[in-house]
Amino acid sequence: MTQPYAAEIASVHEAAAEALQQQRFGDTERLCRELLKSAPRDAEAMFLYGVASLEQQKLEQGLRALQQTVLLEPEQPRYLAQFARCLSVAKADKQALKIAEQASRLPTEDPLVLDTLGCVYSRAGEHHKALQAFRQAAAKRPTEASFQFNLAASAKFTGDFAAAEQAYEAAIEQKPDHYPAHWALANLRRQTPEENHVERLTALLPAAAKDADGLLYLCHALAKEHEDLGDFHKAFSYWQQGNAAKRSILHYDFAEDARMFTSLRESFHSPLSGAAGYVTNEPLFVVGMPRTGTTLVDRILSSHSTVQSAGELRNLSVLIKRAAGSRSSRVLDTETIERSHSLKWATLGEQYLRSTRPGTGQSAHFIDKTPLNFLLLGHLCQALPNAKIVCLRRHPLDAIFSNFKQLFAVDVSYYDYAYSLEDTARYYVEFDRLIAHWDTIFPGRVLQVQYEEVVANQESETRRLLEFCALPWEDGCLSFERNAAPVATASAVQVRQPLYSRSVGRWRNYTAELEPARQLLEAAGIAID
Repeated sequence: MTQPYAAEIASVHEAAAEALQQQRFGDTERLCRELLKSAPRDAEAMFLYGVASLEQQKLEQGLRALQQTVLLEPEQPRYLAQFARCLSVAKADKQALKIAEQASRLPTEDPLVLDTLGCVYSRAGEHHKALQAFRQAAAKRPTEASFQFNLAASAKFTGDFAAAEQAYEAAIEQKPDHYPAHWALANLRRQTPEENHVERLTALLPAAAKDADGLLYLCHALAKEHEDLGDFHKAFSYWQQGNAAKRSILHYDFAEDARMFTSLRESFHSPLSGAAGYVTNEPLFVVGMPRTGTTLVDRILSSHSTVQSAGELRNLSVLIKRAAGSRSSRVLDTETIERSHSLKWATLGEQYLRSTRPGTGQSAHFIDKTPLNFLLLGHLCQALPNAKIVCLRRHPLDAIFSNFKQLFAVDVSYYDYAYSLEDTARYYVEFDRLIAHWDTIFPGRVLQVQYEEVVANQESETRRLLEFCALPWEDGCLSFERNAAPVATASAVQVRQPLYSRSVGRWRNYTAELEPARQLLEAAGIAID
């Protein structure tokens, strides 16, 4: 086959790169595929082909292409960064970090490479390394709003709120309709009558009317600011408006989640004892409905000298999915559950522990604070029989309200219930039933902790937590706000303050608006007062 001339290759590279920039990913893929037929070792064509595949969610195809790219040119930071990104998307964080470190050791002036590496580090929980990469990217191209936004988020995770506010404002200055930045800024601090963003946010509403995600961010920002200002009725109306806009473009049916809960109870249907799992007391798990105090307990426990926080890990659910061999699109669903209730538990437990390295192992214990792992307690209790599990509980209406008003990742389907107040109440009912079920099947394995009790009786509840986790008392656990470790959750701001009680009973400001949720709870036999 005749080799194409250099000028022709360069022309194809240019056309493919232009198509990629314009999000015509199919055109990029087609141009590169044709070129690779005659020039199979062309690294740039292989790279562009891999990135286009990744953007089209053709993950395996993208991984193969990008791996081949770095084999052809292992000293090119641009190629390594995108390969690391692809591994990160594939939830292979350990390998992604290895490739990111390799790229970081090479000199580069490309801010996109630095920003990509920052994203890889952030997804893997290496927030200080992410912050350094984002700072370099923003310094090299300060007019790029997305770089400023990533820098701001990383600064917030590491507790530098002044730097975060400055970077969010820089992102908005470059892109006034950067709706996620407006929402993040509203949540960075408590707004006051003298200093707030209500006028600026309100002015943006007409332009966002036909953008469901944009409207969602703006309405949640306005709701947060109006709540801070004490206008609760207006705040709730904005949460309703934003959530309804998002719900209108989803294909969510609560019945699917209800089937998942039923499948979990049926798959683990009788009391179990002596499961032959992997014996280690290293991991501690903190689970519960989101927004119920899981981050607070994580910070209390990780303030102990023998405990480190590993953040919200995806490892357990991903390993279960792989071991089950289900082909469904969701990591956890009925098919996966039905296939996974009789796995090789010791193998699963050992694989889980190994998969957390190198992020864990520096301390005697680490915390996996993934709230939705409450769904996986059947698997967890059998795979890791010595692991300690803490489940957070909160007043039902506070839990429901906090989920309804929380803007979770807009592209993650596991929280779609939260766009409807009634579905959030139904989800809580299923959560309550499932925790009672686990308590029957695995008596004594899960410590249930009431958020309100932690707030009211900090020392006694902290002692109870430490005793359950077989940890000796340390006074530092009472000063969790001094814990300097990064926090990459919605509570990143709150847990850097001493314990406060203003979130307790917040639902009482919205008694009339929450009446439909109250009725669903009472019909399910769940006490409110």
